[in-house]
Amino acid sequence: MDIKKYTAWFHDGDIKSIEYNLKELVISMMSSQIVEEEEFDNCIDLSKENVISGKLHIEGVKQIVIDDKVVQEQLMKKCQSGTVAHFDICENQVFLEIEWFEFLPRPRTVDYNRIVITATRIWWENLPDVEVT
Repeated sequence: MDIKKYTAWFHDGDIKSIEYNLKELVISMMSSQIVEEEEFDNCIDLSKENVISGKLHIEGVKQIVIDDKVVQEQLMKKCQSGTVAHFDICENQVFLEIEWFEFLPRPRTVDYNRIVITATRIWWENLPDVEVT
């Protein structure tokens, strides 16, 4: 499934988990809620909460750049919650801006990252009927 035309809907969506092994990076994520008044083409199945829900598979990771610095360590979820500020896919690159939050005793921003991931293959697994974790 080509998720590229739906990336704008992920603004204010959530990063649920990040899994990384030597072959693949998988980011489980949900878009913000899509309401009836918005112009949405209905070519992708939504969850019962009216969100796009699934896993972004990034295979053959060549490079990860966080805040303009190439990193060697694996990408991981920093806090309890990650909110998507920007998401885009262009050719063989994923662009993410994530605002990380903790909920102790009230929500507060812990960090903000601009992430660029270069890979050989990027694809979306749409999971509208499964709660992504």
